[in-house]
Amino acid sequence: MFSKIFRFQTLALRNWLYVCFVVLLVQMYLNTGTLSAYAATMEKPTVYGGYYVNYDWPQYVANYKFIIGADHQEWERGVVLRRQLMYVIGYPFLKIFGFFLGSMITILFVLLGALFFFFKFIENEFGEKATKVAMVLLCTYSGIMYWIGSPFVQNLIVPLCLGIYYLLFRMRHGSFNFNVKAVFIIGILFTGYDLLPLFAPGVLLFVLSNKTFRVKQRLVLFFISIIAIVLPPLLIRYWLLCRGADLSYGNDETYRIIIHAYFNILNQLPTWWARVTLIPGALIHCFFDSNFYALPILFLACWIPARFLLKFKMNLVERCMLVSVLILFLFNNMTPPYQGEWQMWGDWIARIYQAVYIVYVMYIVRLSAFIDQKRRASQIFTTLLVLTLFFNVLLNTGGLYASSFTSFVYSKFYKHGSPKSYQLNLNYYGARPLGFPEHYQTETK
Repeated sequence: MFSKIFRFQTLALRNWLYVCFVVLLVQMYLNTGTLSAYAATMEKPTVYGGYYVNYDWPQYVANYKFIIGADHQEWERGVVLRRQLMYVIGYPFLKIFGFFLGSMITILFVLLGALFFFFKFIENEFGEKATKVAMVLLCTYSGIMYWIGSPFVQNLIVPLCLGIYYLLFRMRHGSFNFNVKAVFIIGILFTGYDLLPLFAPGVLLFVLSNKTFRVKQRLVLFFISIIAIVLPPLLIRYWLLCRGADLSYGNDETYRIIIHAYFNILNQLPTWWARVTLIPGALIHCFFDSNFYALPILFLACWIPARFLLKFKMNLVERCMLVSVLILFLFNNMTPPYQGEWQMWGDWIARIYQAVYIVYVMYIVRLSAFIDQKRRASQIFTTLLVLTLFFNVLLNTGGLYASSFTSFVYSKFYKHGSPKSYQLNLNYYGARPLGFPEHYQTETK
């Protein structure tokens, strides 16, 4: 029983996993220290002991202080206190090793564990070839490398999306009780990172569209699912309030501001319409920028011929998740102008749509199993996959030589610096992963 759950069926697949995990760990390490993209893509990163950090550092220190039981004055004004899942899971590591090392150990365990069990899921459902394709795509995915140098919860985006997809996939033929439990677990996953506005509409759409149940059962499950999804985040808020947190400082107020702006749409029709005309261009940019070009291009190159020539379609889970992301994109971009620090329209913050990567990956993975016996299609697919692998590895290791290519692609993902910021910072401070420090005084470049 243990062997069946924790071992892959063939020696070739196990060896493939070992190689992919080694490649993944090497790439992850080469994106730490001064190569940490979330910090290095800023115009003026703050330097600590030879490395630099993103401006979110104090906010996540507040989360750490909260979970270890520090005085509430040390964390009460943290703006991301609602993202508690990683700190609950990693409490022992945080308590023993402190904020940075404890967070990185937690991230490593969660990420590798989630990938392992997801690969097992793919092997059981779609076979060996599909599993190898999943390993190649996920172990070279730039969305892991961008965040890995920072000890922040953004590193949970990949494992959280794997979990949400798995649960929705299992819900297709699960019992009524299983569906309720699965949606509640998804609600718990939403406390790890702000994926609720991104995927909650998709989960509810899936519940309504799942033909496993009769219409009345689906309606009942729909209303129960609303409660199950929002309950874990509400419980986190209640916990924070009971501990004395000041939630008025949270940056999740942005969506409330946007909703309020829609009520003033009639007073701003000309400027609102001018913004609406920019939506097609923003959609194209966000589609490519949010997942570092290679994966979206591979998805398009596979989806267009597969859909119209091979009649291979997205499954219900993928359609619902994709529509859900599109709903949030339109919600952010059709709003009239509003006052607020965080302007969610346009393509400057394409990173908020990164989680849609799971749709691209799973469609490609399932397609690889579908065309396994179609020799010509399989050869073309393999060529495209190799090109994607080459692109990703080139991008992921570009920090070693201060690549202008990597600097440009990273800047498109999140425009909080210039397209050359990453390259300039590496040239100034040197490309040094963790373990190769220089003893700068704390400073701002």
